[in-house]
Amino acid sequence: MKYFLITLMLVAFGSLSSAHGETISSLIDNEVDLNAQLTLAENDPSNHYLIRISPKVDGTSFRVSATYDISTSVTLQGEGVKTETTGRNIIITPGAGFSGPLFRVMTGARLSASGLEPDGFANSGDGGTVDVEQGGSFVGDRLKFKNSSSMGNGGAVNCGPNSYCHFRDSRFFFGHAAKNGGGISVENGARLLVENSLLRANSAGIFGCHINNEGGDVTVVGSLLSEKIDLDRCINVGGENPFGRFTLRGVHWETDVTNDALDTTDTTVTMGSIVYKNPRLRFMNTQQAPVDNSVQSQCNDFGSGQMVSEGFNMDSDGSCFLNHATDLPNTDPLISYDNRGIPQPLAGSPMIESGPVDFVNNELPCIYKDLNGLGRPQDFDLDGVFTCDRGPVEVQGGVDIGAPQSAAFYDTGRNGEGAFVEILENGIAVVSFYTYSPDGMNMAWFVGSGQVKGNSVVVDEMQKATGGVFGAGFDPGKIVRTRVGGMSLVFPDCNAIGNPGRLNFTADPDSGFENLLQKASRLTSIYNCDGAAPAANVHRSGAFYAPERSGEGIFVQWLSDGRVVLVFYTFDTDGNPFWLTSVSGDALINGATVTANMLYADGKTEFGANFNPAEVNLLPWGTVTLTYTDDNNLNFAYNSTVAGFGAGNHAYTRLTKLLGTD
Repeated sequence: MKYFLITLMLVAFGSLSSAHGETISSLIDNEVDLNAQLTLAENDPSNHYLIRISPKVDGTSFRVSATYDISTSVTLQGEGVKTETTGRNIIITPGAGFSGPLFRVMTGARLSASGLEPDGFANSGDGGTVDVEQGGSFVGDRLKFKNSSSMGNGGAVNCGPNSYCHFRDSRFFFGHAAKNGGGISVENGARLLVENSLLRANSAGIFGCHINNEGGDVTVVGSLLSEKIDLDRCINVGGENPFGRFTLRGVHWETDVTNDALDTTDTTVTMGSIVYKNPRLRFMNTQQAPVDNSVQSQCNDFGSGQMVSEGFNMDSDGSCFLNHATDLPNTDPLISYDNRGIPQPLAGSPMIESGPVDFVNNELPCIYKDLNGLGRPQDFDLDGVFTCDRGPVEVQGGVDIGAPQSAAFYDTGRNGEGAFVEILENGIAVVSFYTYSPDGMNMAWFVGSGQVKGNSVVVDEMQKATGGVFGAGFDPGKIVRTRVGGMSLVFPDCNAIGNPGRLNFTADPDSGFENLLQKASRLTSIYNCDGAAPAANVHRSGAFYAPERSGEGIFVQWLSDGRVVLVFYTFDTDGNPFWLTSVSGDALINGATVTANMLYADGKTEFGANFNPAEVNLLPWGTVTLTYTDDNNLNFAYNSTVAGFGAGNHAYTRLTKLLGTD
């Protein structure tokens, strides 16, 4: 049910991304249909193909008998039975006698994949499961690579010359390369970004058990690279960087006492990361006495001087060239492990509240969430300062949130943009964000569905919409949504007024937007934090839209003080993203009818660091009138005083229902 509601929310406000014409969607559960859809995609490069893969009725894995050569723009979306976070992926295995990678992404092609678990693929060349050829692109979300192997480089994935590989919330387990890069290998000119992922128990015949970089640009953020306690497979070095750039931000890199974490003779930059030599690994594997911790260094630069610390790092043997004033070399992180093998800081751990507070060299102090799915940064000691913990795991500060976090929030120093948050049942949260384009020429808005985690709301897929136009020319088939990044809102207390929360937007590198880290002060209240009774019509709050106009819609908040606040997301007459708001809350309420004076931004500012509230000029646009025919349906009527918009009305139906409004 949770996954269905999230999917419905995204569909209601638009389709998946595409730089190619329309998106052609299908649902399949067998290899024959997958072959057919990929053949259609190959013969129709002007459109984007979304292929949704459902579990087989008999419960067996999805078996393939040949490599799929991806030559255009394709999205593969596994739709297994979801659980609280990453969910159950669609398992894909090689059929009898098949040897080769699962996918080969050809030059100029783009493969996006989510919710898949390829297991047991082996290739006689590079890339055991996926081989991304020169100039290809591969973006993976919630993927789990298991038991991949190659006789060349890249046990699971090989990122060829000038290619682009990006993995979020993914797992690389038990990969092996006969040469380099047991998990991932990166060739000259390629870019690799790994976010909130686990690389564990990978091995390589030569170097780079987890990652090998041969002249590319590798960035690992908020991730764990480690061995398995009872199966230590790496016999050389976890990461190899003979030439290229290697960046670690908020990473926990763990080795045993017989191999290195990282060998580099070219630029390697670390920030907020932990390198830990865990004596339990070799001991648990060999059942012998622990080995002296000084047997092998964790980091080696072979005299190159290429390891650079940007601060807030930690290592356990003093070998990682940590010379920044905020570094903690030769320090025990004081950790335990949960049942997933993810390190969790113990009480008094030097990881807690000791990382960066603000941007470091134009980079976020930490990504929007940790490996447990908790929003970050947190304010663990509740002193009003949100500080990232070192490494990829954050300790919660403040109590869990609930229905009162359905509200609007903004940064008091950035008046003119803000977030509308809805807390739904089953731990689902919906966030919309109204703002401006990076060039300051137009408005912009994002929307996404995510989860409530502890004292935070976390959305992995904040998406923008394009392709619409206001009024009669609106065509839902032309609406295209693209991921712009992930977002979290963290609340140290329920009110978030005297002690505001924190909004972290981690932008997708190709979105055109930049990272944000700002305050989240409460602007509205639907449910009071003190438990006082809400407004009598609170059940009328929620998001509404017209199914035949999927791609635009309205969020309605019936506040505890009797006011009603609206935000309407649509497009202007030229097709640019456009939003209207009535945040002043001066709407006229007459029984089941609400008439609100809407404002639009005539004067605009830039998204991000160049945002200037003095440049924002909100002017009257006209009125929006909502007439509820029942709790789940209403008539949406508008009458604009701005040229080109005119007047009209649509039948709207409920899309979301707030927690506590039953």
